[in-house]
Amino acid sequence: MRKSRLKHLFVGLGLVVLYSGVAAGDLWSLSENPDWSGFQRLRIKTHLEAITTTTLFVPPVGPLRAVHHGGRLLDAYIDQDEAPGYTMNFLRGLVLEAADCRKKVSSHEQNHLAGRVGPLGTIKCEVPFGYGLQDTFQILVYSQRIDKKAQTAFFVNGLGLVPSNENQSPMYLLRKVKQPLKDVVEPAVMKLDSLFTQLENQKMARQLWINLTDAVETSRYSDQAHRMKQAEWKKKTRERNRAGEGMSAEMLFAPYR
Repeated sequence: MRKSRLKHLFVGLGLVVLYSGVAAGDLWSLSENPDWSGFQRLRIKTHLEAITTTTLFVPPVGPLRAVHHGGRLLDAYIDQDEAPGYTMNFLRGLVLEAADCRKKVSSHEQNHLAGRVGPLGTIKCEVPFGYGLQDTFQILVYSQRIDKKAQTAFFVNGLGLVPSNENQSPMYLLRKVKQPLKDVVEPAVMKLDSLFTQLENQKMARQLWINLTDAVETSRYSDQAHRMKQAEWKKKTRERNRAGEGMSAEMLFAPYR
C-alpha cells in the first residue's frame, strides 16, 4: 500500500513538472503576441490559474515564503480581487526584516525627538525579497512623543503589483543577482513583465495596490482609485497613538532582528 501511494505521488509530481514546463513555454510564446484570440486567452487563464494553485501548496516558511505569497498576489491580480491578509503580514515582515529600513526609520524617530525634523518624513530603503531579488521602497515615517514615549509608524506609499513603465524597469529587481544566474533569470523576468502588460491591456487582470503600513488596522488592498491617502493614514495613526496602541521604532523592529 505504501509503495502504491509513493508511486502515485511521484507520478503526480512528474505530471505537475511536465505541465509547468508546457505552460511556461506557452506563456513565453504568447507574451510576444500583440493580440490574443479567445482560445489564446483561455489558455493563458488556465495556465496562470494552475500555477497559482500549485503555489498554494508550497509551504509559506523559510525561503519558500516568497513563492507561496507571490502566488497569492498573482492570483489576486488575475482574479481581480484581494490577496489574503496573511500575505499582507508577509509583506510587512519584509520591511521589518530589512536592516536598511530599520536603520532609517529609527533615525527619523531619533531626529524628531531631538527636534531636528518634523513628525512626518520620507525615506528610501532597500528591501530584500530573497533569491537575490531586491527593491527600493519609498516609505512615509510618522513619529510622535506621547506621555514621554516615542510612537512611530510607517506607510509604504505607492506599492503595487502593476506592469513596469519606462521609469520602473523590472531589471532593477535583479541588480543584486549574481552571474551566471542573472543571465538565466533576466529573459524570464522581461517576458513576465510583457505578459503582465498584455494582461492589463486586454482587461484580464487589474492593478493590485497594497496600502502597506506598520499596523494591521491601517493596512489594506485597493485599486488605484481607492488607494489610502496620506491624510487618512496620519489621522488613523494619531488615533492609534492616543489610544496607546502605537509603538516605538525599537518595539516595531525588535521581533525581526
